Amino acid sequence: MKKKITKEEFIKQKGQRAYNVLIDFLNLEIEDDFLEVIYAFVSVANFRAGEYEGNQYLLKKLNAQELVIINISGEGFVEEEKLFRFNISVAEFLYILDEIDEWRKDFWKN
Repeated sequence: MKKKITKEEFIKQKGQRAYNVLIDFLNLEIEDDFLEVIYAFVSVANFRAGEYEGNQYLLKKLNAQELVIINISGEGFVEEEKLFRFNISVAEFLYILDEIDEWRKDFWKN
């Protein structure tokens, strides 16, 4: 079962910076015609490790339950790597992908 998460909960748990990275990632790296591929990569429990490298972000599957999203374009310039990466559970990420249009809205507000 996918874990439901709201934007407010996400920000409370992971912080505003992680939320901004997530929204950027969803808009820059996950094109509608590629959504199914990412979904399959993340959801298959037997596929425990691997990575998808986009233009600006790396989506890395650490194990069957956890992912890390890394801003590879910004990380090389700053020593504090936590500014450009955060972990998210597979269940949370799959829920966000199911609701991707709702989550993407904030990207276009600014």
